[in-house]
Amino acid sequence: MIGITQPRRVAAVSMARRVAHELQLSNNHVSHQIRYDATTSPHTQIKFMTDGVLLRELAQDLTLAKYSVVIVDEAHERSVNTDVLIGMLSRVVKLREKRWIDAKEKGMDAPRPLRLVIMSATLRVNDFTKNSMLFSTPPPVVHIGARQHPVTIHFNRRTVQDYVTEAIKKTSKIHTRLPPGGILLFMTGQQEVQTVCRKLSQRYGADALSKYTIEAVKPAMSTRIAEPEAEEMDLGTAEDLDVDDDLDNEVQEDEEALDSDDESLPLAESDTPMHILPLYSLLPSSEQQRVFEDPPESTRLVVVATNVAETSITIPNIKYVVDCGRAKERQIDPRSQVQSYDISWISKASAAQRAGRAGRTGPGHCYRLYSSALYEELFHDFSVPEILRTPVDGLVLQMKAMNIDNVANFPFPTPPNRSALIGSERMLVHLGALENSDAVSGSKRVVHTSVTSLGKVMALFPVAPRYAKLIAQGLSLIHI
Repeated sequence: MIGITQPRRVAAVSMARRVAHELQLSNNHVSHQIRYDATTSPHTQIKFMTDGVLLRELAQDLTLAKYSVVIVDEAHERSVNTDVLIGMLSRVVKLREKRWIDAKEKGMDAPRPLRLVIMSATLRVNDFTKNSMLFSTPPPVVHIGARQHPVTIHFNRRTVQDYVTEAIKKTSKIHTRLPPGGILLFMTGQQEVQTVCRKLSQRYGADALSKYTIEAVKPAMSTRIAEPEAEEMDLGTAEDLDVDDDLDNEVQEDEEALDSDDESLPLAESDTPMHILPLYSLLPSSEQQRVFEDPPESTRLVVVATNVAETSITIPNIKYVVDCGRAKERQIDPRSQVQSYDISWISKASAAQRAGRAGRTGPGHCYRLYSSALYEELFHDFSVPEILRTPVDGLVLQMKAMNIDNVANFPFPTPPNRSALIGSERMLVHLGALENSDAVSGSKRVVHTSVTSLGKVMALFPVAPRYAKLIAQGLSLIHI
C-alpha cells in the first residue's frame, strides 16, 4: 500500500477524491482516513491520511509492514506531528532494510525496504539533507517541474492595520470591476472568516441583491463614522500589526492593484451575486467539501479561508487570491512557558503557496494587502517550525507513550532545546506521568524515565499534561 500524509483533514479528503478521479479508480482502491472518518477497505491501494493517523499506526506497528511507500506531503508546514513522524520514519526505513537483509540471508519472507518520499514546493531542504542524525547518508533531492499557470502579483501601496476592512474592500473591487472568476480570501481565524462572510453577504449575497434597487444606492458610510462592533473584528495585537511607514513610502505604485484613497466600502452596482463559503479547520468535513462543488449558475464563488486552504488543495475556478499576509500561530513565552495564539506575518514561502492557489487551473492574480517593501524587509524566507514555538511537555509525553526512550537524542529535523526536553521529563515525573528507573549500560548505571499507566491515559487527551492529569483523575473518581 502507498501511504500519503497531509497536514490537514480537508487536504486528505480532497486529494483522495482527486486522485481517484484522475486514475479512474473507486473509493475502495483510493481511500482516506482522518479522525472520525475513513473510507479504507481491504482493497485499498493508495491511502491519504493526516500525519496524526500515521503516528497512531506507528504506535501499533513500528515497521509499518502494510506500507511499501510513505509520502510525507507539504512537509514545509513543519507541524510537531510532521517533525516527529519524519524522525520516526527515518528509523523505520533503517529497521525495514535491516530486517529484509537478515530475512533474505536466512531464506525467510519479510516486508521489503520502505521507500520514504518527503515532498513540498517550498521546503527548506537543508533541514533534511544536512541533518546526519536524521539521515546518515544524505538523501537524493529530486526537482520536478510543475505545470503552474502564471500568477500576477499585486502589492498594496500601503500596509494598513485594519486588514479585515481592507480585505472586504479589495474583494468588492474585484467582484465589481474584474472579469468572472472565483475569489479566495485568506484571513487569520474563524471569527474573521465569519465576519467577512457576513459583511460580503449583506452587500453581494443573492438575498441582498434581490432587495437592492437603484433608489437604495447611496454613498457608503465612512468607517470613521460607523465603527464596527468590537466582537465583529479580530485584529490581533497591536504589536503584531505595527507597520513601518518608512517601508511603505518606498513602494512603487501598482496601477492594477485596485488601490484607492477612498476609505469607504465601494457600493458599485453588480448583477452577479456572490456564492460565499467559509473554510476553516473546525468546520465539519461535509461543509469543508462544499468549496469543491460547482457554485450556482450565474454566481461568483468567494471562499473565505484560514491557512487550511494554503496548501494541497485545488479549488476549481479560483482566479483571484486576496492575501492578508497574516496568520494566527501558537507561540510560547520562553520565561513563563505560557502559550498564546498570536497574529503575525507569514513567511515568503507561505505567501508563495497562497499565490499559487490562483494558478492551479488557469492564469490568475494575487492581491497582497501589504507593500512589497514590507514583504522584503519583514517576511522571513521560511516559517519557524512549530516545535520551536510550542511547549515540549506534551510532545515528550506522547513520545514516551510511543516507547521512545531517549527523547533528547531523537532525530528531529529541527531539534528543540535539549535542556527544555530534559526539564519536561523532570516535570512529567513530578506529575506522575513518568517514573525513574535504573538500567545498566556496560559498567555504568543509567537513570532513564518510562511512562506510567497514568501517563498512558494522560497521553490520550489533546491538552497540556497538567490538564490531562486533572481529566484522568476526574475520570477515575467517576468510575469509583
